Amino acid sequence: MRGPQLATGLIVWSHGYLAGKNSTRTRRSPGSARFTHLGYDLYRFDREWIADWRAMPRRSLRPYARRASWVIAASCSPGNRPAPWVSLAALARSAPVDGVISIAAAHHGKVDKMHDTTRARSEWQHVIEALKPGPRVVLVNFADDDYDVGGRMGDARSIFAKSGVNAVIVDDPPGFKGHGAGGDFTFARKFGPCIQAFVEAGNKQQPC
Repeated sequence: MRGPQLATGLIVWSHGYLAGKNSTRTRRSPGSARFTHLGYDLYRFDREWIADWRAMPRRSLRPYARRASWVIAASCSPGNRPAPWVSLAALARSAPVDGVISIAAAHHGKVDKMHDTTRARSEWQHVIEALKPGPRVVLVNFADDDYDVGGRMGDARSIFAKSGVNAVIVDDPPGFKGHGAGGDFTFARKFGPCIQAFVEAGNKQQPC
């Protein structure tokens, strides 16, 4: 922790969680280490299971956001949920952040356990439609994700084309499969530089 006078910026790491389980000891994504090496302070956003997750993110992020010039809400969902979904919901509710990195967003559980997959797709669309131009958004989705109902990245592309949200969408990158692929060091090494370049300066480069 360098403090707001010395830090390059602030990255708020949001871990995943499951109903009724304490997930505060889960490890953070390897990708967040890239930002700390670049001089960012890291706040690990520890929280246990809560009922009103929609109202929580904006209230909780606001005091952090006043302490640094660059604020990135980053979340990955390797085996738990719904951290990336919460980060997007926080942005939709005007959380004062400069960018969101959302990796393998999930909120409705595994597809084979869902009673109605159309609800998961519809609620995803509502969250994406609520995002406004300004903060940069990175969405990452993997093949063979058993939490993914399908079609969500196509939804995001169509909605962002209309809304003007500046985003990078990494959809089914070769060599990475499954819900937890974003928690792999190989993913962080390959995609970390282009994700950083986009959220900091808006530069879109390979392999993103």
